[in-house]
Amino acid sequence: MSKQGHGSESVATQPLALVRAMRPHHWVKNAFCAAAIVFSGNLTKLDLWWDLLVLVVAFCFASSAGYLINDVVNRHEDREHPRKRMRPVASGRVSVLAACLAAAGLAMVAVSGAGLWFAESGSDGQRAVACVAGYLGLSLVYSLVFRRVPVLDVLVLAIGFVLRVMAGAYAIGVAPSGWLIGVTYALAVLLGLGKRRGELSVLERSGGDLGSTRHALMRYVSPLEKGAVELAAVVVAAVYAMYCVHHPQAPWFLITVAPVFLGLWDYVRRTRRSVEVEVPEALMFKFGMLPICLLVWGALVIWFSLV
Repeated sequence: MSKQGHGSESVATQPLALVRAMRPHHWVKNAFCAAAIVFSGNLTKLDLWWDLLVLVVAFCFASSAGYLINDVVNRHEDREHPRKRMRPVASGRVSVLAACLAAAGLAMVAVSGAGLWFAESGSDGQRAVACVAGYLGLSLVYSLVFRRVPVLDVLVLAIGFVLRVMAGAYAIGVAPSGWLIGVTYALAVLLGLGKRRGELSVLERSGGDLGSTRHALMRYVSPLEKGAVELAAVVVAAVYAMYCVHHPQAPWFLITVAPVFLGLWDYVRRTRRSVEVEVPEALMFKFGMLPICLLVWGALVIWFSLV
């Protein structure tokens, strides 16, 4: 009786476990697709938002496919991690075959769906679809190769955010801004380095073995101790300030620098004293200075986009 009950429970929870493995809480990262429509002054053009919505959905499917493949590749190391061992694939609640099939299905839906929607959008639409496909390829190469190379793994992951911004620009028919791409890449590198610092904090507090959970982390200790996160934050601040200087609404747009600088300071502070940065996107929903700075910055940017 107990075995049957346990078996039926496993079957019932399998779909939910698969959804969890897709990490829908990480879909917030795809908000980067909307950067171009905000900063290009097209915020009120509602017809463009339909194209952007389709693109965001495509990236949600594509990113979930990437997470599933990453969990399959990392499943043995994840089982040694104090938190990641509870991931559906690592814990055995989702089989490797099911994860691979789901990843393949999500990838096909992402590319084909975007391709059909942007089929009549000309070269810009094709570029947007190419960015989605490029993101999938990048995720696969990262999981198989670059995740074991310290620093380079963060630099490669940051390209995924750039692809989101570029795709968002192409989807609405505008050229991606070089400054916007630069800010995006620098910010993504900062978040990646902060995430690594958070992972190190988790392992140090739990007494975990760096070598058994993530080989690249063993070689991250020294760079992170020497201020790589702080340096990345300075670069983000400098690049964003330069972007504001070149913004069409300068010098007034420089007002948005203040919440950005405060938010960066708070993020760096949290990387030194909190393990929350292991999941950077979760910080946006934690009460504190960072989410307040994000709200103020967002309100200012939207205001300048409307006036």
